[in-house]
Amino acid sequence: MRLLIEMALALAAGILSTAGFAPLGWWPVPILGLAVLFHLWRQGGPGSGLVSGLVFGLGFFGAGLQWIPESLHGFASLPAGPAWLFTGLFILLLALFPAASGLAVRLLCRGRRDLSVPLLCAPAAFVLTEWLRGWVLTGFPWLSLGYSQLDTPLAGLAPLAGIHAVSLGVALTAGVIATNLSWLSFRQRLLSLLIVLLVWFVPALLRIHEWTHPLSGPLTISLVQGNIPQRLKWAPAQRLATEDLYMDLAEAELGRDLVILPETALPEFASQARPLLDALAEEARKKNSTLLLGIPLDPPGGKGYYNAALALGASSGSYRKRHLVPFGEYLPAPFRALRPWLETPMSAFRPGARHQPPIRVAGVALAVSICYEDAFSPEALDGLPGAGLLVNLSNDGWFGRSTAPYQHLDIARMRALEAGRPLVRAANTGISAIIDYRGHLIDQLGLGRRGVLHGVVQPRRGATPYVRLGQAPLLGLCLLALLAPRSRRPRLRHYPSGARPL
Repeated sequence: MRLLIEMALALAAGILSTAGFAPLGWWPVPILGLAVLFHLWRQGGPGSGLVSGLVFGLGFFGAGLQWIPESLHGFASLPAGPAWLFTGLFILLLALFPAASGLAVRLLCRGRRDLSVPLLCAPAAFVLTEWLRGWVLTGFPWLSLGYSQLDTPLAGLAPLAGIHAVSLGVALTAGVIATNLSWLSFRQRLLSLLIVLLVWFVPALLRIHEWTHPLSGPLTISLVQGNIPQRLKWAPAQRLATEDLYMDLAEAELGRDLVILPETALPEFASQARPLLDALAEEARKKNSTLLLGIPLDPPGGKGYYNAALALGASSGSYRKRHLVPFGEYLPAPFRALRPWLETPMSAFRPGARHQPPIRVAGVALAVSICYEDAFSPEALDGLPGAGLLVNLSNDGWFGRSTAPYQHLDIARMRALEAGRPLVRAANTGISAIIDYRGHLIDQLGLGRRGVLHGVVQPRRGATPYVRLGQAPLLGLCLLALLAPRSRRPRLRHYPSGARPL
């Protein structure tokens, strides 16, 4: 019975924790959910830690990624049965990461129930496995805990050490709460309160600090959102109508420094659209404007094609997407037998080169990313500190009207905050947005709307500590915290009876 209660608590904690992410944004909920999980990890053996972590993960990812079946069945035309089966297996795979956290905590803290478990082992293990989730099998860093805290003082940790530093702030706060779910002495409660104050007060001060500074003059921009439904985007009969729509919207904006169209705005190869592209480039040059548009790029004499952003007009150049989406933009080798059942257009993209020359607009280098590339922080910020502006071209039409476009917008906000740079994103069906260097949403064009978002952005120079040092210091700190209880006995001990040893 006790085991069933613990599993029910872990499942409920995982499901409810997703309320902290967009669009709800109830930021205290994931802290409380993680506190429940850490409390469960304070007792039992390695097996109980693994199972409770697994059940938490099933609830967390099952509720937070409920949009995946819609993408696979509704837009990739995978039959409902295989779509749900794939989703279930994927969620199980993701749940193995918090399961590994629980296993590691109980192995390294075997037989211990003192404060080292919720205050050292559990936060460190959770953050380390969250980081691993962003890299194993090409990675899936969606729903990192730090995204739930974009509008809290903890967000001040992002420029210091990135998204996982914010996640660590969440985990440490949860650890303190977990300690207070059991008996503590007055001194221990006072210490836990001090830890919470430090975890929240220091980032609040850091958020005030200016890590970067203005670069040259501001740029005038236009973000074009065509709102082409995903079911029609690649339909041959719709191609000319899509071209006419985007070209009419874009040509009206020429004269601004930068006009941005979404990912694969033109649903044809660049070689097929060459006459149209040449005419647009000439018109943009006359008005001293740069048009940046998404299009499948097939280089002459090259092998394969790329998901690319192409600059035309006053500036030229291209960016080829490096981090492709498995099953959307390519099929991993073991799954290529599924191709007959998938009706995903352009599902054989090639990845772009690791290092590519930046596109420059009015002398400002752009750090360009395409679609969910911006979820991979080190890659999205790879062009820094040289770039003065972050640009993301996306197509969130795959997600429909689910929670995913809102979650993706928060991912973009976090990248701006980490980099100390403004970020602009043009999305096919929304949410197109202008985000300032502090991660604040300046303006947006909502989901499912057609139109153009105008704005002025100030490029920035300089580097945040995260841009200079990356994730290594934080990961090293977490590793030390995870191993600390094995190296020495903690000074702070929890005595359930209140008794002290003689």
